[in-house]
Amino acid sequence: ADPPDHTPIRRAVSRLFSGDALIRLTAFAQAEADRLATGEIDIVGEYAVPFTQAVAAELIRFDAAAVASLRDGLAPDTPFPETVVFLDRIAERAATFDKFRQPEYGGFSDREARSLIRLLWLAATTTTERTIVHGTLRLLRDADLRARVDADHALLPPFVEEVLRLHPAEGLIRRVTAREAELGGVTIPAGASVHLCLPAANRDPARFPEPAAVRLDRPQKQHLAFGFGLHFCPGAGLARRLV
Repeated sequence: ADPPDHTPIRRAVSRLFSGDALIRLTAFAQAEADRLATGEIDIVGEYAVPFTQAVAAELIRFDAAAVASLRDGLAPDTPFPETVVFLDRIAERAATFDKFRQPEYGGFSDREARSLIRLLWLAATTTTERTIVHGTLRLLRDADLRARVDADHALLPPFVEEVLRLHPAEGLIRRVTAREAELGGVTIPAGASVHLCLPAANRDPARFPEPAAVRLDRPQKQHLAFGFGLHFCPGAGLARRLV
């Protein structure tokens, strides 16, 4: 959506990622990571999934009963339509649901508030799970890289950025052309649906020397893993802390 439809939604969601909220969520995430990352674990089932679900539940402020139902009733392999129905059913048990209906947060209808709760949950869980797993695989497969990062934790932020660049959580994003445009000798009419391949853009050799390599000396945050411009991911700051 473009403004003006986009504006109140963006404003409401962005308020959830204020500086104070990021501090609180980062502390919560650190405690949750310390609790889960013990001994030999399944990085997907025993860490990435429960970790991201716990942080997402804290972000959305689900009550204790809703958190328990999420843990027991929403498996990682739950089909998408069933996930939507499940989230819609428990949306009203989130403090954020009530916030979204307040005038200062946009005064959204119940249907719109449920949609926003659903969006926040899906955006905060599956995307971060994928990035955690890709980062872990990179370290497991490259002993030299693992040793460098282990020896100097200041290299963690550029490592995370390289993982995001090489393995964006969403491979394709959909956009609608605002006007007619020509690309590669092909005319794309206004109002056309186009899908942008983020991994291809993030590996453009004209933009990134040695595009397939993990280089910790690159200028950071020049990739498109979080989108760009008006639709840049409002949760990017939190996502970088979780990975």
